[in-house]
Amino acid sequence: MMHETKFVSQIFAVLTQKLDKSSILKKITVTVRLSPFSHVSAKTLKETFKQLAEGKNFKNIELKVLPLQLLLDCKNCKRTVFIMEKKFICPFCNSSNIEIKMDKEFFIETIEVEDNK
Repeated sequence: MMHETKFVSQIFAVLTQKLDKSSILKKITVTVRLSPFSHVSAKTLKETFKQLAEGKNFKNIELKVLPLQLLLDCKNCKRTVFIMEKKFICPFCNSSNIEIKMDKEFFIETIEVEDNK
């Protein structure tokens, strides 16, 4: 739960920085990207967010967790492909001589505030 708490804290920090008091009453959707190689699952991240949001003014926020695309470079066939799941072989030549480029494990993609008009 340590990783989940770290990610949720990042979300709360951004929400606190970006939203004013009137936004808190509106429906807010936060979309995040999570690496398939993360130690955190979408389910546990959502559960942790829900639990920790109860103690804050973030009760009406929906958290969407989407997979993060990663680049897989094959050293054998020299192809590059985006992957969104844990794979340790090239989908073109089935080689395990690969490099997976991952610069982030988690990031906040969007924060959408629904207008009440």
